[in-house]
Amino acid sequence: MTSNADIERYSAAVRAATSCAEALTLAAPLIAEAQHHSAAAVALVDLVGESLFDFEESEKLLSDLLAQADQELLAQIGRAAAAVVNIDDLNAAPVAPRFFTDLVGRLQQFCGLEPSNAQLAAALASAAHRGGRSFDEVAEGAFAAAISLEPDNPNHRYNRGLFYKTRGRFEESVEDNRQALALGMQNDGAKWNIGIAATASAQGALALETFRGLGLKLELSPAGRAEGTFPTCMFRVAERPVAERGSQQDDPGGEETVWLERIGAAHGIVRSVLTRDLGVDYGDVVVFDGAPIERHEVGGREVPVFPHLMTLERRHYQRYPFAGEQREPQQDMVASKLLPGDAVLYSHTEQHTNVVGALMAPRDIPPAELRKALDSALARTPALRVACPELSRAAGVFDEAEERRFQEWAPLVD
Repeated sequence: MTSNADIERYSAAVRAATSCAEALTLAAPLIAEAQHHSAAAVALVDLVGESLFDFEESEKLLSDLLAQADQELLAQIGRAAAAVVNIDDLNAAPVAPRFFTDLVGRLQQFCGLEPSNAQLAAALASAAHRGGRSFDEVAEGAFAAAISLEPDNPNHRYNRGLFYKTRGRFEESVEDNRQALALGMQNDGAKWNIGIAATASAQGALALETFRGLGLKLELSPAGRAEGTFPTCMFRVAERPVAERGSQQDDPGGEETVWLERIGAAHGIVRSVLTRDLGVDYGDVVVFDGAPIERHEVGGREVPVFPHLMTLERRHYQRYPFAGEQREPQQDMVASKLLPGDAVLYSHTEQHTNVVGALMAPRDIPPAELRKALDSALARTPALRVACPELSRAAGVFDEAEERRFQEWAPLVD
């Protein structure tokens, strides 16, 4: 029989591992004992809850213990279930549906219609939240039960605030995170959640106060938003942003990673022209969550990629496809800087000779004026030739020769 000292020694070794694979190898004695030794099972679930294993292994380890778990271990599994999900990738669709269905079902059996155990209710709420929107009614009821049973526990308010934020219920998220802080939670995450939810719900003054309290230098913009200067970042557009989904389509749909001009702690302006229709495009204002999904190495620096929480403002810029050729590199970028206002000649190609992309411009620039501005920019960049027939049509100056050039140049780019 494995002793408690052995269990502590095995657990310490797993915590000292430098990779998930090494952690799994070192956990082998605990895994072998967990099926018939309750202390080993408790220790193993603790390790899973600390995210020491990869997502698939975490799911398997918890699933193997689920059938035999008593009430105490089941509550612990419910709390550890977040380790099965990449909680930073808010864009992602729900994972491990069978595991979460089984876990929620087991927890409901123990909780009954009216939970009387706050920890079981909290575990059920957490499992239902992580399991996806099909469990939202269960999650909301369990959160309410946990708060009713332990009204002074700030964690219940904080966790429900997270749940509300991902469901687009931003004002309720603000209130729960405020309550968590009032109950003594020492967690900047609650303050960030207030700022993010306030940004998403057009509470600019509250967002400004909150983010300033976190040390950020921001001012209230003419649009009523808390804004400042930040490094350019990246953003993973979702066809269905996390806060705008329903239970029938609880997934991101199409996705595309784009550049974002970050103008606030949690919002920015899309600065890439998307290659397909995902509901947002160049110039639109979006809200993102505070934790990046991943980081990309670009030009010698790490650039965070943030998830798409919701779309704050669709500006519906004019969009005109173009194709062209350039005798010198980056002439499209030179010409773009000569266009008026926020108009941009955005190329989707990096080839030296042929360029294909879209001309984007605010709606208040008349097409005829935009056409003249493009002609003027091209006259000042003689190494670049561009055909943009849809703009010419909109400006009332359509030229069949321009259409032929477009058809000639566009297929040259793969």
